[in-house]
Amino acid sequence: MIFGRGGHGAHPHLTIDPVVIAAHLIVDLQSIIARELEPGDPAVITVGSLVAGTVGNVIPDTATLLGTVRTFRPGEDEAAWLEVNNRAFAGHPEQGDWTLATIEAREAEDWFHPAGFLLAFDADGLAGFCWTKVHLDTQPVLGEIYVIAVDPDFHGLGLGRAMTIAGLDHLARAGVGVGMLFVDADNAAALGLYRDLGFSIHRTDCAFVGDIAPVTS
Repeated sequence: MIFGRGGHGAHPHLTIDPVVIAAHLIVDLQSIIARELEPGDPAVITVGSLVAGTVGNVIPDTATLLGTVRTFRPGEDEAAWLEVNNRAFAGHPEQGDWTLATIEAREAEDWFHPAGFLLAFDADGLAGFCWTKVHLDTQPVLGEIYVIAVDPDFHGLGLGRAMTIAGLDHLARAGVGVGMLFVDADNAAALGLYRDLGFSIHRTDCAFVGDIAPVTS
């Protein structure tokens, strides 16, 4: 939390604006990645939420930043990731009921790389994630947002947008120029976000589920 001194927006010279301080801090945090680390180091810092004030013409007393992002640690993060994933995708036929065996099978795939598996934390634990995948067998090479989700307790804070951008930034730093993802057609919020970030529909897939009666002789 950043502490300032609030006041009316018409008299900013009488205040210490925590929003301006927060804005400078966010930019400075990004410079750590760009200027303080080796180019090949797998690291990213993202501020997923900035909360300050409730009206547009009053400078608040405080501003709160949320968001610490690091890469996935195999053998350590599976349990926390499974809890958030299964909460976020509860009821989803493919993604909502993963087990330890499921994620360990993905970790054993040739394409898996923990540097592209980004986790966002707050003080209470994992808040969201963006898991990326690079398709080297395509032309051009495609960078996929393989799975992305925010814990339901953190919905509405802008963390999904921040994690999407963090994932795309990781792919761009890896030299991948084209991004892709799959999303359910009835997920209006996600579709709006991805369109806003520059995605367009490339193709539409259909899945059919039904019960097949057993064959009796």
